[in-house]
Amino acid sequence: MLGINDNNIHFTFVKKNKSKSELEEAAQSLRQQWNLGNDPISDVVELLEDKGYRVIEISAPEGFDGMKASYKDKKLIVLKKSGSETDVVRKRFTALHELAHHNLKFSTDLEEKQREKLCHVFASAFLFPEEMARKELDRERFHFYEKELVILKEKWGISFSALFARALDLKIISSFTYKKFNIKYRERQYHIPDKEPGRFKSGEKPTRVEKLIFQGLAKEVLTLNEAAYFAGVSGWEMRKQMSMLV
Repeated sequence: MLGINDNNIHFTFVKKNKSKSELEEAAQSLRQQWNLGNDPISDVVELLEDKGYRVIEISAPEGFDGMKASYKDKKLIVLKKSGSETDVVRKRFTALHELAHHNLKFSTDLEEKQREKLCHVFASAFLFPEEMARKELDRERFHFYEKELVILKEKWGISFSALFARALDLKIISSFTYKKFNIKYRERQYHIPDKEPGRFKSGEKPTRVEKLIFQGLAKEVLTLNEAAYFAGVSGWEMRKQMSMLV
């Protein structure tokens, strides 16, 4: 009645992956399967929820970004809860990194560190498709102004560091230019959370469960106490949110 058991549209890619080119192919395949074209993704978390993934936010210590989990036939992506002023580009990247762990098969001869790097490649390739990256960055480059990077970040929802790693993978920049970028990046302390300039305007908040709760209340298939239980709040807090419009 509430769509809790709606069909999932999970990502499928049957090849066993062991190289960056195969991860590029996987990212392109996902965009094709979900009919996304080459446009920027406005909200990664919302997209994943629409496709049947259960995205959960938790309070977590420094060092934790996310993880994948499964419950019965449900695929869960667990992300660190972010505040209203938090830069969401890292969260978007993490969600897609965990999506790769969920759905991609890696060659058994790869070490964990290699698999992690390939998941990074997938996340970057999905956020910033090769065709658009080459168009936006315009052939081989040696110099970048910060303002250009802010514009790209705010359009594509990808961090400076992920953008430069993407440019290196696509041979738009050399390893020497990439090394220079990393030195300047740390000198300016942009590696510190929320210090990097620019903000991508997206909520990146899981909303599916909350929407289902209020649908349940509206259809009178959930009581106030049941709704509060599923929302993880007190009955009083739940009641304060129940302002019916029609």
